[in-house]
Amino acid sequence: MRRLLLGLVLVAIGLGGGLGLALMTRSEAHTRTVLSTTTKVEVVNGSRTARRIPAAIPTLVEGSTDPHGLAISNAVPSDATLDSADYVGRKPRQLIVTWERAHLTRNGQAAIWQRRGIAIWQLDRGNAAAWHRVYTYETLVNNVVGVEGFRVSLGDISGDGRPEILVFFDTDGSAGGGTYHLFANAGYRVRQGLVKDLSSDQGTISFAPNALVVREGVDYRGPGIHCCYRRVRVTWMGWNGRRLITMRQTVRKNRRGWPPG
Repeated sequence: MRRLLLGLVLVAIGLGGGLGLALMTRSEAHTRTVLSTTTKVEVVNGSRTARRIPAAIPTLVEGSTDPHGLAISNAVPSDATLDSADYVGRKPRQLIVTWERAHLTRNGQAAIWQRRGIAIWQLDRGNAAAWHRVYTYETLVNNVVGVEGFRVSLGDISGDGRPEILVFFDTDGSAGGGTYHLFANAGYRVRQGLVKDLSSDQGTISFAPNALVVREGVDYRGPGIHCCYRRVRVTWMGWNGRRLITMRQTVRKNRRGWPPG
């Protein structure tokens, strides 16, 4: 009987030790795997806590000379939700962020105020890893005026391999109203080379290789309020380092219908 009990104890100890060893082995292996693959993840597009008084827009972002290495949450107000982020890696380096924020009623079903904004951050000269805003726009949205969103695109119209920034300020409406803004650099100075109202019914502005292409409908035929144009004027424009210049312009039949072009 004693021998049987002793044998059972030894078996239990062996099983326990084996199980403990197995758990330790799996734990160590798991730890090694996690340590070898874990990267820092920052959630920047989640909702932020609304405030009764809008938080200040940051004036300085630090931490890296590479825009991809910045904590994007530091580039938008602390009560804002990030909408988009775009990066210019060639000097002068830039980070373009858009955001929205609102203060809600107590039941969370309505907004007392709602704001949408955009900022272009640019790395200071040298390698100080300090970024300052070179352009900022924020609007209070209501039922009459305001920007419903920003569409940011990048393209090279100077031929130097460094992209310029085109932003469409979408004011909504049945005609797809809005204003195009082109931002380009003259050295470390940011210039707004183009500001043009152009609804989707009227035309579009987009990048092409080494050019900004403006397509506008001409010879309106009606009879509706939204359609249409018989012809389209296409203008190719470039950036000479100081200003926007027209390189070529044609007028032809509007084959696409809507939008013109």
